[in-house]
Amino acid sequence: MRLDDCSLELDELCMIKIDVEGNEEKVIDGAMKTIVRYRPALYIEVVDNDRLLRINKKLNSIGYRRTGNVFNRSPTYEWVLL
Repeated sequence: MRLDDCSLELDELCMIKIDVEGNEEKVIDGAMKTIVRYRPALYIEVVDNDRLLRINKKLNSIGYRRTGNVFNRSPTYEWVLL
């Protein structure tokens, strides 16, 4: 099930944490309408550099920028709307 397929009746959505062992791009694609609507901070665990570059490009295209903050050993990166 995609996040965009859920009937969300929220006043706000402040953050989304994605930790899905290599399926980050699929989750982002399935949540794109929700991300664009609510503009939450995104925390995404990405261990593959090529995947990180693709995710960064996709999120940059909708106004998000990676902050440089990295959490956990995994690593988990932070993107915010600028």
